[in-house]
Amino acid sequence: MHGSTKTFQHYSNRMKILKTKYLAAAELLRFSSGFGWDATTKRFTAPDEVWTEYIKAHPNYKKFRDETFEEFDDLKVIFERNLATGRSAIGLDILALKKWLHLFS
Repeated sequence: MHGSTKTFQHYSNRMKILKTKYLAAAELLRFSSGFGWDATTKRFTAPDEVWTEYIKAHPNYKKFRDETFEEFDDLKVIFERNLATGRSAIGLDILALKKWLHLFS
C-alpha cells in the first residue's frame, strides 16, 4: 500500500501560505473601494486607476491584478470565519477541510 510521503508539517505550512494569500485578497475586497471579484474568471476586478493607486500603496499585491486566484472561493469557506462580522458567518467544518486538503496529497 502506497501512501503520501508528505507530513503534517507540510500541510500545515501549505495552509499558512494559503491563509496569508487569502487574507491579503480578502482585505483588498473589504477595505479597498472599487474592487470586485469575478467568480467566472477567478480574478479581482477594478478600473485601471484604482489598480494603479492600490499597487502604489501595496506593491507586493500586484499579483492580484495579473493572476487568477483559483482557490479564492474555497479558501473563503475555510477562513471566512476569522473575518466574519456576524452576517452570514460560518464555522469551520473539519471534515470538509480534511477533504479539501486531500486534494493536495
